[in-house]
Amino acid sequence: MDFYDEDGDGYAEIGYADSNGDGQYDVVAIDTDHNGYSDTWHYDSNFNGTVDMVFTDANEDTVAEAVAVDTDENGTPDKILTDPDEDGVTDSAGTDVDEDGKLDYYADPSTQWQYIATNPW
Repeated sequence: MDFYDEDGDGYAEIGYADSNGDGQYDVVAIDTDHNGYSDTWHYDSNFNGTVDMVFTDANEDTVAEAVAVDTDENGTPDKILTDPDEDGVTDSAGTDVDEDGKLDYYADPSTQWQYIATNPW
């Protein structure tokens, strides 16, 4: 575990493990509101030096309420999973196919987990 200032805000982030020795941390914990508790984690799931998952824990209870996934690793998330009640079961999922920042497809229990178009026209 190392402390460093990844975003230049004067507050230390924590880097965990460099499993493949490429000089890039596999997980970086960030305290965005600077209260001493990490609320965001950047994760390199395939250890290639590019963050492809971001976990967000807004209430800082160590359980993520949302996960943004960047499957093509271009820096823009294309899948969003949410678990606002923090029971470990995804409550909704969305996909941003054209990566414009707006979900194109959405699924939740009300759709029986079938993705529906959010903008059908």
